[in-house]
Parts: sequence; structure tokens; C-alpha cells
Amino acid sequence: MTDPGNAESAEIGEKHLDGPRFLTQIETRVERSNESGLFSIESVLNILKLIFAGSPLPEVLTIIARLVESQGDGLSCTIWLLDEDGKYLHCATAPSLPGFVAQIGRAEVCAKGASCGTAVYRREPVYVSDILTDPIWEDYRDRVLPYGIRSAWSRPLFTREGKSLGAFSIHSREPRSPSAADLQLIENASDITGIAIERHLNEEQLRRTEAYLTEAERLSHSGSFVWDVHRPGPSYWSAEMCRIHGRDPSQGPPLLEEDRSLHSTEDWAGLMAAAEK
Repeated sequence: MTDPGNAESAEIGEKHLDGPRFLTQIETRVERSNESGLFSIESVLNILKLIFAGSPLPEVLTIIARLVESQGDGLSCTIWLLDEDGKYLHCATAPSLPGFVAQIGRAEVCAKGASCGTAVYRREPVYVSDILTDPIWEDYRDRVLPYGIRSAWSRPLFTREGKSLGAFSIHSREPRSPSAADLQLIENASDITGIAIERHLNEEQLRRTEAYLTEAERLSHSGSFVWDVHRPGPSYWSAEMCRIHGRDPSQGPPLLEEDRSLHSTEDWAGLMAAAEK
């Protein structure tokens, strides 16, 4: 598993991000993390490198959790993902709590859903200083006490559009409220975690969309292409487009003159007119 603290510093180029707005958002988060002194620039950038390289989400989340746990003695971290119907959170990682993921499993999103489920339900952070006395832990405290957890601080995670993604939680073996440093750590780590989860979901949606398009083209015997107005010429041919014209998809799209030979004079004139607009 990659260690972000020891890996080479990553340069995150704008081409890897979802537009200038997202790039500015990430730069702001990195600067905030560095100012707090809790995460180094190298650690944050290398986590981002893993995210945009398409590393498996469980690996990325575990790295984030371990980095958080290294910031203080007696701290443990869990990261929770919201299921599709929005009713339950499922623990995705708990690196310092062996067996926690399998035994605890999930938490309900409700008014008494422990710290994580309640945070998502309220859409605001929930910081419980002692799970033995807080009523939102009534249905869960007996299951987590064997892990030595006494306080639990959770922050809900959202997409940039405000859609719920899950929750980020830090636990302490002592009954206490989070310190100012703890709160800054939770905020910074939640930001990076939210980026990782949102990116993963977007990529999954893109893969599903591409699969649907490929199947639709196969069934309808129609292809698709992308035209590069700067070259000019086709920059992409779908697999079905290649099959229609008897071309090996591994060859990529044809060059301009070859592509022109595949069209009638009328169709080519229409394509050129559209490309000029």
C-alpha cells in the first residue's frame, strides 16, 4: 500500500481535475491543511495523486485514515459510505480497529444513529464526548465499547452540489470533547475524503454511461465519433463505428484524408460546416 508521507511529491495538473473551479477548491484545501500543520503538503498532494490516478477507493480511504490516526495517541478513524437509498452508512475502513468493519457493519441514518448516522441525518457535525451517556448511542454503544471507544466525533460528507456521501469519524479512548486541533484535523481530513469519494462515484457513473452507450450502439448498429476542430479530424471513434467501417478499434480513428474517403461529398460538406461553427 502506498505511503503518502514517503512517496514522491505529486504534481496535480489541471488536466486531471474537473475544471478550474474544482482545481481552485483543491488548492484552497491544500493551503488550509498546510497552515494547520496537521497534514504536510506532500501528504495531501500524494493522496490527491492516488485519487486522480484511479487507485481503489478502499486503499485511498485507508491511507487517509492511517494518516489521521498518526496525528495523535489514542485516536482511531472510521470512514462511512452512504448506500444508494440513503438509509444506512457502511463502514469502508477502520485500520486500527481489527474486525470493526465486519462486526459493526452499518449504522442507520436517523436521529439516534450513533455519531456518524446522526451527523448525516442532521447534515451537520456531531461530536459526542461520552458514548456511555449520550442517547444517540443507545443502540450502538455495546457494540463499540469492546474497541475502547469512549468519544466519537463525526462530520458528514457532501458532494460539491450538497448531496450526501457518507461520514468521517474520529474516536478517542478517553471521554472528552474534541480540541481545536482535533476539529481542524476532522475538517481537513473530511475535505480530502469527500474529494476521494466524489471522484470515485463520478468515475463509476462515467463507466456505466459508457457501457450503456456501447450497448446502445451495438443494438442499433450506429457509431459515434469526436471531431477535433483544431487538427482538424476525428480524435475518437467508438468500437461500433470501427466495426461499421471494418476498422480494427486498436488502430484508433482514421486520419483526415482516410476519414474523408468514407463519406459522400454531401455528408462531408455538412460535417465541415458543422465543424466551423
